[in-house]
Amino acid sequence: MENKYLIVEIHDATPEFKPELTEIVSKLDNLGISRRSVLVIPNYYEKNNLINDREFISWLDDLQEKGDEIVQHGYNHVSTNHNYKSRWDRFIGTKLTHGEGEFQNISYNEAQEKIQKGKDILERIGFNSKGFVAPAWLLNPESERAIKEHGFSYYTTFRYLNFPSQGRKEKAEAIVFTSGRGFVNKVFALYNHDLVHRVFKKRRIARVAIHPKDLHSGLFGNILDSIEKVRQGREIVTSADLALNY
Repeated sequence: MENKYLIVEIHDATPEFKPELTEIVSKLDNLGISRRSVLVIPNYYEKNNLINDREFISWLDDLQEKGDEIVQHGYNHVSTNHNYKSRWDRFIGTKLTHGEGEFQNISYNEAQEKIQKGKDILERIGFNSKGFVAPAWLLNPESERAIKEHGFSYYTTFRYLNFPSQGRKEKAEAIVFTSGRGFVNKVFALYNHDLVHRVFKKRRIARVAIHPKDLHSGLFGNILDSIEKVRQGREIVTSADLALNY
């Protein structure tokens, strides 16, 4: 029988959200989910450069020491290019992801620069990220090319884990919750229900994404319930585990 895996991603790790992140980690620990991919923003909105926060660095060190993976999550988590190619792209970039699709519309050179600046910060504070996750998982072809040329073992999109050095990718949809209202909220609820009760039954890899804002959205209980349902019969791993060892 083929082994099955669960990846729990904690997004938006930055000092701005330290109280929420600490509580999320504690709740996951209580569930026995003690191995996670922690997506770290090197310089959130250009105002939270991790080099300047020794307390947060120490917190990340402790997480890594206990088995968590530290992952580069873009550079500053904000989009500066609003030249959207279609109305759908504009909807995703402005309404759905609130202008945080940092790598959605940028040039190859811009992507290279941002990736390198983020990498430099993480290396200066003692972390060597094996993977790269763009904010909101939004990537254009130029950004993807830049990521591949930086030699990461993997990068993710909303539906895939990509292993560029191995020349392959694997379906790995992510359960993700939104604090939006009305139609968008209903769409995500239906999508997540379908993943838990149908799609993940035939997928080798399942992912659950948690954001700090989820903690106060009234949906955090649903996230924990989803994890409990999906984890049955799955080994809990990090994205790097799958890229390097499987």
